Amino acid sequence: MKIVKIALASSWSLILLSPDTAYADEVLAQVGGWKVERSLDAMTDAPSCVAHTDGFRVQMTTDSLAVSYRGIGGVKGSTLRLDNDEPWDMRLPSDAERNISSIVLDGSEWSKIKQADRVRIRTLTVLSTLVDDDIDLSNKDEILEILNGPKCNEAANM
Repeated sequence: MKIVKIALASSWSLILLSPDTAYADEVLAQVGGWKVERSLDAMTDAPSCVAHTDGFRVQMTTDSLAVSYRGIGGVKGSTLRLDNDEPWDMRLPSDAERNISSIVLDGSEWSKIKQADRVRIRTLTVLSTLVDDDIDLSNKDEILEILNGPKCNEAANM
């Protein structure tokens, strides 16, 4: 799977994978239902790694969790629930998230999510349908160890 980075804002980026256009230079691991893949940037030879599950809809990097709603209605708003805690207030997508039909959970949201073993997301789509995602994060520590490891950070390993 080819890993394509799209800059969304100056402080973060999202890695988008699609089964149609993607290829991996190297599959690093399969952890639970997640696959960790590594690719090199064609211009810089810099490595990029991403973990993904659910047919590429759910993607994890070292600093974010992203869920795509492309092709199923886009994003109008979403509510998260970590483990068995109370649900969060509805969050509205940024302009960038609306444009890519995805939610990107980074920064303080990602810091909270990394403490959980399960995240449930109820998304209201632009088509006024509800989509429920139940994401197993019980293996996130092992996944993050791989994403933060030398194979994902040293171009010479490829």
